[in-house]
Amino acid sequence: MKYRTVYFPTLLERTKIPLLKTLAAQPGMKVLYRVIAYYLDGRARHSVATLYGEAGKTDFRLEVVYEGVNQHKPMLHSIRFAHYEALTAAFLRANFDKRVDQEVTIQRLHTLWMVERAAGTFHHSVIFTPQQPELPYSIIVNALDAYLSEAIREVVL
Repeated sequence: MKYRTVYFPTLLERTKIPLLKTLAAQPGMKVLYRVIAYYLDGRARHSVATLYGEAGKTDFRLEVVYEGVNQHKPMLHSIRFAHYEALTAAFLRANFDKRVDQEVTIQRLHTLWMVERAAGTFHHSVIFTPQQPELPYSIIVNALDAYLSEAIREVVL
């Protein structure tokens, strides 16, 4: 899928956000999740949301960067442990770590999400569209909406 090599890496470069696997290798980092929203129809700002789970901490930090907003400085949110647990359980139900990119037809293509999970040397990512997602992608979309809504909030300027 060309989206993996074209859209997402260039967005990370433009916003100067490090790769998730680079962050996961840092000492004290337990688990990381990232949601990159890319709006091909231009209706909203592209965004990169990173959830940090650090060893010894019970609250999680979510940093959201919108391309072209606030000089790419992240907006910070605190995520409760219960939401992190529910999100993780949903990712397990969806078998996220073995999931492949969704086959997307051009007619359905308005928004693409790349969702990543990393811990230590493990890193996995999946690309799909959140519009009318099929199972098991719908499990991931619903979990993000319920437990990490700040990560998928659209900003229109």
